[in-house]
Amino acid sequence: MLIKMNPGGIAMLEKNIVSIIAAVLTPIVAFAAPAAYLEKSNIIGADNQVHIYRVPTKDVSGKVGYYDVAVTLSVTDSGMINTTSSTIVATASPTFFGNGFVPGNYKDAGGSYSCSASVAILNAGRMQTALSCYSGGGQMSATWVSGVIAGHPFELDLRNAGIDKIPGYENFSWGKIGTYNSSTWFGCMNNSEIVSAVQAGNSIQMSGYDFGNLQKCGVTLIKQ
Repeated sequence: MLIKMNPGGIAMLEKNIVSIIAAVLTPIVAFAAPAAYLEKSNIIGADNQVHIYRVPTKDVSGKVGYYDVAVTLSVTDSGMINTTSSTIVATASPTFFGNGFVPGNYKDAGGSYSCSASVAILNAGRMQTALSCYSGGGQMSATWVSGVIAGHPFELDLRNAGIDKIPGYENFSWGKIGTYNSSTWFGCMNNSEIVSAVQAGNSIQMSGYDFGNLQKCGVTLIKQ
């Protein structure tokens, strides 16, 4: 049987259908609030520019992305920040080898060692982390770089130590202990010896290898 509806009835039916669809889809669309996490990025400022590297963002569905942001501040003749002519440019971060390290202050589980980590972006998609640690009157520095051994800044040292013989070595960043003014650190780490590091959440797991490819000691540093 064919049912005829007047234009007003059709319009009301369409409106009801739209309302029903909107009611069903709204909880799905509002899954989560978009967010950015500057505290997990690397921020470098100089003159009137601020560069923010690898800012994690989250969209409404929970998907995480990474962006590099450049902020250029415009200053008026009176010295005020001109908010209308200052610029923000954001581009997708390049894909890096290895895992991303979070700059900031760290301590070991016992609180005996206080460390500071800073991160820099190198060519070919590598990331370099510099670590400075203090304990009592002693201090120590270490540097590690992400990526495969070929082209690594410490390539010769890593090959001589046989690091390339470790299955899955590329999942870690590798480097060396730098200068220090006290005895052995974290159980086995001495000047110029090889170390590996990996970021796991808010912690850095650092391991010492002497000059070989067998792990001798390790420490977990927790972000404060």
